[in-house]
Amino acid sequence: FFGLMCRGPIHLSRQEWERLQDIEALLRKWERKARGPKGEEDRRRRCNEFIASHLSRALGFRSPVTPKQVSRWRRCHDLKERPRSGRDVVRQNTTYTYDDHKSMVSDTVRVDAYKAAITAAAAGRHVLDIGTGPFCLLGRFALVGGARSVHAVEQNHHAVQKALDIFSDESTGLRHRLLKEIGAGTRPCHVELHGPRQERQRERERDRDDREKTGPCRGTVWYPRSELKLFQGLSSDVPLEGPYDLVVQEILGHVASSEGVVAALRSLHDAQLLSKDCVFIPRAAGTMVAPTSALRPCSLERIIHTFNNGERTIHTNVQYHSRRFPRDSFLAPPQPFEWLTFSSEMSMRQRRTCEFRTVRDDVFDGLHFHLLVDMDGHGLEIDAVRQDTTWSTVYVRILDPGLFLKAGSRIVCYCEAKLDTVLPQYSIEVLVGEKGFEKRVAIHEWSGTA
Repeated sequence: FFGLMCRGPIHLSRQEWERLQDIEALLRKWERKARGPKGEEDRRRRCNEFIASHLSRALGFRSPVTPKQVSRWRRCHDLKERPRSGRDVVRQNTTYTYDDHKSMVSDTVRVDAYKAAITAAAAGRHVLDIGTGPFCLLGRFALVGGARSVHAVEQNHHAVQKALDIFSDESTGLRHRLLKEIGAGTRPCHVELHGPRQERQRERERDRDDREKTGPCRGTVWYPRSELKLFQGLSSDVPLEGPYDLVVQEILGHVASSEGVVAALRSLHDAQLLSKDCVFIPRAAGTMVAPTSALRPCSLERIIHTFNNGERTIHTNVQYHSRRFPRDSFLAPPQPFEWLTFSSEMSMRQRRTCEFRTVRDDVFDGLHFHLLVDMDGHGLEIDAVRQDTTWSTVYVRILDPGLFLKAGSRIVCYCEAKLDTVLPQYSIEVLVGEKGFEKRVAIHEWSGTA
């Protein structure tokens, strides 16, 4: 009986389950009574307030905790609806806040993998760090690994200013706690600023487009045996000084190519800024796709889904960011929707065909996408579905009702990524049936950063 209440690692006592049933009953009652846009808005607000105040008590927490914390601690599958038309690459880069970057620096899965790969490869190299952020984290790892010089590029003006502030503090002996904890703290001999430096308050008040601020080197950080130069702008626009023999970057989205990595690295190839033996970290990355069976959320997951999305229903052709996706829902092993090998001149239009054979009898109704990053070609990877990282995975329910398939059934997906437009565009066409007798069952399309 209790096995039906929750799947996987989620375990509820009978008392907890009964309390959750009471919460669900009240949420369903409010859902039935909602009328019109105003009534729906009031219902969502009331539901969220009720869940926020009652969920932690229902689960026996002595002090209030948020539904997000409950989801993480109880290892719940967590879905959040996202628009199918996302931001373009430039706008996405300017929306990252300092807190977003702090969250990424605190992601031990990402940090440990990048640190291991970069420190093993950096000795004696001229390094380019693309999308360095306010911590210049990857460039710092290169310095720790013995790089002779690092050029770090960042589009976001506020991130560049914050990076210079941190380096300046370090040159006076002040250490940044987060950077010290992950072994990325440094002690510069001298920080040289280029161009006028605005006071902190004036910097906060300015709200000009970052693209207007693209320019030459904003600062040089000197060390006893190396130096770091910080450029502000896009890597395709700033006056870089190659050739580089190590390129490090973390401009990968939940869908690998969605944040502009292909265009950024192609511009380096085209400008002949890379040495013949240039190493790329990561070496490659891709978006994996797998067909999924109908999801069977437990009562706790349904309540958290209501809190995140305003209702219990998982809609068709809606993109959801997913945390802790149940891999036992995969009907076949994942295959590449797109795959990017950074040392080659990647195509701005990618087409792939994925052919799956189902591993069991079940109802097919969805697709799951996740990021896979090959750091060094020697087994060091980041797998967003297997590891708990700040990269979300993406889930789409494509059929309602679902389609029952026997084990060994054939599913074919025609995948396309168009990366040569302002908004990257993606599509996947799904067919079911043996060769020559396929039937198209769904098409899903989206654009922009996922």
